[in-house]
Amino acid sequence: MFRALRFGIAAAVVVEVALAVEDACKCYDGEGDASCVPFIVREVGEGSAFSSNFANDLASERLPVIVKRPLPPGWKLWTPENITRSFGDVDIDVERSSDYNFAYFDIDNPNLFEMSDMHAIEQDHVKMKLADLVDVVQGSNDGVFYYFTRPMRMGNMRPLRPYFDPSPLQVTSEEFETCHPPEINFWMGGPNVVRTSTHYDSLHNFFVQLHGQKTFTLHPPCAADALKVFPHLHPQSRKSKVALREPDVSFFPFAVRVTVHAGETLYIPPYWFHAVEKHDSGASISVNVFTASVEADVYNSVTTFPLPFEESWMEDARVRIVAAKKWLRAVARWSGLDPSIVAQSLVRSRYDDAGLPSASIDPSDCTDNTGILPPDLEERFNLRALELVSTHFARLHDRSLLGIMIKDYFEIVAYNIIEKERIRGFFASCMSS
Repeated sequence: MFRALRFGIAAAVVVEVALAVEDACKCYDGEGDASCVPFIVREVGEGSAFSSNFANDLASERLPVIVKRPLPPGWKLWTPENITRSFGDVDIDVERSSDYNFAYFDIDNPNLFEMSDMHAIEQDHVKMKLADLVDVVQGSNDGVFYYFTRPMRMGNMRPLRPYFDPSPLQVTSEEFETCHPPEINFWMGGPNVVRTSTHYDSLHNFFVQLHGQKTFTLHPPCAADALKVFPHLHPQSRKSKVALREPDVSFFPFAVRVTVHAGETLYIPPYWFHAVEKHDSGASISVNVFTASVEADVYNSVTTFPLPFEESWMEDARVRIVAAKKWLRAVARWSGLDPSIVAQSLVRSRYDDAGLPSASIDPSDCTDNTGILPPDLEERFNLRALELVSTHFARLHDRSLLGIMIKDYFEIVAYNIIEKERIRGFFASCMSS
C-alpha cells in the first residue's frame, strides 16, 4: 500500500503508521475491536529548510505529516500587522454567519442537484477592506463569525500572489497527462470556534499555518462510506453528511485530531478527509498549496474517456439504461469490484439521507427487449472496459481510492443517460442485483 520512505525518518516508523492506518480502516468498516484508537501523525522536525525534493518525498508516502522545519523567510511576513500595512486597502468579500460552521462549494461543479434545507448553513457575504477583516478577527465575535478564503489567482487577491512562493511545496515527481500550476488559497478567520465541514481534496494539500493555530480531524480514504459523502454532482460534493454540526470525533472516537501551530505545515494526501476548527481567540492566517496529483489526473482522464455508446441507443430510455448497466458492470469487474456491491454502497452512503428527489425504476426497465443493442455488446464493452481500467484506474495505488473513484464514475455515467430523479432508482433497482 505504501512505498518505502526516502527521507530522514526510520522506515520502521512509516511502516508502523501505515499499519495503524490499515487497522483504522477496519474500525470505519465496523470490523475493528475495542483496540480502535487514533493512529499517530508523524512529525518531521530535522533539517534546516525545505529541500528541492522535500515535497516529492512527503507525497510519495500518501500519509499525513506535520512539518516543523523553518519556513522560508518571505512566508514569515504574513502577520496581521504586515497584512494591514501592505495590503490593508484590498477589497474582499467575507463570509459572515451566526453559526460557527461554514460551508463552501465547488466553483466549477455543475451542481446537478440543489441544496436541500436539511443540509443548508445560513451565511451571507459582506464587503470590507482586508485591514478591516484583520481588526474584526482579532476582536470579540459577539455571536457573529467571519471567515475569508480565496484563491490568490482570483480578483483582488492577485497582488498578494508574488509574496508567497509555492515552489518548495510543489510535487514534481509524478507523471501527468495534463499538468496544472499550483493553486494557492489564502485563509483568515476567528476568533473562537470556526469549523469547516469534513471533506477531501483530490490534490496534494500542504497547509501552512502562518499565524494562530488550527485543529484538524483526519480520516483516511477508506472512511468514505462511513462518512457518507454527498452525491458527486451535489453542491457539497466531496463533503461528508455526517457531523456537519458536531465534531467528527463524537462519531468516530478513533479519528485523528492534530493541532497545527504558527510556523508549521500539515501535509494532507489526496482523498484524505479533513475538518478544520479554530478554537483560540485572535486571528488565524493560513495559506494552503494545492499541487497536482496522480489521483486528480486519473479522475480527469477517466471522466473524459468516451462512452462506448452508439447515438441510436440514446433515443430509447430503456436501451440507455440497459447499456449503462452492462457498461458499468464491465468496468467494475475489470477493476476487481462487485458491481452490485458498488451500487448498494452508493445508495446507502451517498443517496440515502441526502434529501434529494427520487423516483423508482421498475426492474423490467432494466432489461432490453427491443433488439436494438447488438448481440456482441458484452464482448465490445469488455474490451473497452479493460482499456479504461488498465490505462487509467490501474494508476491508483490504493484500493480505497479505487472504490471512491469507481463510485464517482458510476454516478457520472448515470448523469449522462438518466433523468436525475431516477439515478438513485437506477442504482437500487438495476445495478444492485
